[in-house]
Amino acid sequence: MAKVIRYIPGIDGLRALAVLAVVIFHLNPAWLPGGFLGVDVFFVISGFLICSIVFNQTSKGTFSMISFWRRRIRRLYPALLVMVAFTLVAGNFILIKPERNNLLLQSLSSVFSYSNLWLWRTTGGYWDSSSGNIALLHTWSLSLEEQFYIVFAIFMGIFSKLQKKRLFQFLMAIGIASFLLCIAVTVIHPRSAFYMLPTRMWELAIGCLLAIRVHNNPQPVTSIKRAALYRYAGLSLVFGSFFFIKESEHFPGVYPMIPGIGTALVIFSLIGFEKTRSFLCLRPVRYIGKISYSLYLWHWPVLVFSGFIFVNWTTGPILIALFIMGIMSTLSYHYVETPLRKEGGKRELAAPVLLASVIAALLPLIYMPVNPVFKQSPLAPIENSITFDSGHSYEATKAITSGKGGIAVGELNADYTLALVGSSHARMFSKPFEAFVEEAGIHGVVMGTSGVGITTAPFPQRPNADVINNKRNKALAELKPRITILAGRWELEANANNDFFNILIDRIAKLENSSDVVLVLSQVPMVSLPDRFRGSLRKYLVARERSSLDPFDVTASAFVKEVNGKIKALVEDLHDKRIIFVDLDDTLLTEGDHIRLMSNGQFIYSNSDHLNNAGAEIVFQEAIAPLLEQRMSKK
Repeated sequence: MAKVIRYIPGIDGLRALAVLAVVIFHLNPAWLPGGFLGVDVFFVISGFLICSIVFNQTSKGTFSMISFWRRRIRRLYPALLVMVAFTLVAGNFILIKPERNNLLLQSLSSVFSYSNLWLWRTTGGYWDSSSGNIALLHTWSLSLEEQFYIVFAIFMGIFSKLQKKRLFQFLMAIGIASFLLCIAVTVIHPRSAFYMLPTRMWELAIGCLLAIRVHNNPQPVTSIKRAALYRYAGLSLVFGSFFFIKESEHFPGVYPMIPGIGTALVIFSLIGFEKTRSFLCLRPVRYIGKISYSLYLWHWPVLVFSGFIFVNWTTGPILIALFIMGIMSTLSYHYVETPLRKEGGKRELAAPVLLASVIAALLPLIYMPVNPVFKQSPLAPIENSITFDSGHSYEATKAITSGKGGIAVGELNADYTLALVGSSHARMFSKPFEAFVEEAGIHGVVMGTSGVGITTAPFPQRPNADVINNKRNKALAELKPRITILAGRWELEANANNDFFNILIDRIAKLENSSDVVLVLSQVPMVSLPDRFRGSLRKYLVARERSSLDPFDVTASAFVKEVNGKIKALVEDLHDKRIIFVDLDDTLLTEGDHIRLMSNGQFIYSNSDHLNNAGAEIVFQEAIAPLLEQRMSKK
């Protein structure tokens, strides 16, 4: 019978490296660009440890799926439930909509181990800017591991009687299939590859295969020098991935293989050398490894909440966040994880009691739909549901690609037609556009497509950009609208294309061939946000108020203003009265290039670069409708 694997101190050291890499990356990605790969190190370690336990039990004939799952629940859930309950209570007072309201579904998905599936369906992906506001985002990896435990326990229950050689070969085949699937799905749909178990199982399988190898030969390396060589090679791969692999839309793909192999090599080198002298075995390092689960649980909610409290992410706020992480992780490890890990007595009631606490913590979110802290605050208007509307119901991508040309509004049989064309910056004017054409008794068509402006080339998120633009141009040529209103997020399109201005003028000329008049709208002023608040305007406003700053005293992006100025000059240089540049700055900028975020007590921006329906109505009526009426009177 194979010898039971003893406690290996160096594995706790590996855990410490993994969790510290993740924490450092989340504190500031520039400090450790590939720190997020610490999660992949955890996957391999988990696969090795869990499989080692199961193989030892199956070899003795003592393995039970029910007992296995009960131990997993007792090991993982108490600390998770405490963290979730705390996050719910704190989030009720720190967060605002929509992040505050989303806590309800986030918590349920975390507790019932489908967080990765929920995030896959409801977010733009792990790298999406809005993901930084999801307080339980990090539970995706825990849910994925727990799903693996379910699948693996069933697998072992069925195939445990196979010869170890056949079992190794079978797991190897599953791992290779999962790896190839990961590569393929990353190309087609990277978000699915990132979050789903079938495309990540190969990482845990690396640990499983190593566990089988060690189970059959508990002393795989007999030479201290050879063990050191394996260890240094493995650590080089792990550290190299942390420093040189960067977050990417093409992740995971093959990238996790590097730290995965590195982790396996380090573990392999430690078997039989439990007392080896290595920094991985130093007591402080091992202690961080022991509390790594709790540290992983607590670090992310603390960082998310910090973003709603501190405007400047400087030394002081960082040290405060680290102190809170350390305190909560230590308390969790010593007073939740460790005591409740053992079987018997009142400990068996811990998970149900904690689950009831989580449910109780959900109640304030249900009965207090508005953050109670902001009820008497200047920030109250930003929690109004209208602030989130930005013409999303008029998204025309499907209508255009299906050959319908766009979304028809107004009088469908009227001779006079207006067209609203461009990216989501055109779509956001759809509601006042529809109201205008209905009042005028004319025909209108909305052709606003999120992420695809008239100069947009194909890119990973919108590979069909050319298809959309070709079909849109064809529909406009057939429709021949009297007036075409063109809008876009010009600074983004300019950044994506070195020849943007020439392409834009060429596309405007094509629009002119289909229309009597083309109104080229300037990009609406974009709030100049610090990098830490990228895509998170409301979070920035909350942090400003909590830092005793005027939340609505924000300045406009200088680059957007520069791009608008160049487009205006190009249009004027055409000397074509049928092409008119419409500058929206007069409506939305105050003295000193400060942005008008409020109007008559109503918040008018949806995010840092989009107006909500209320803001779109104001701008349309003040800057666009008068020009339309003037041109229509000349028909």
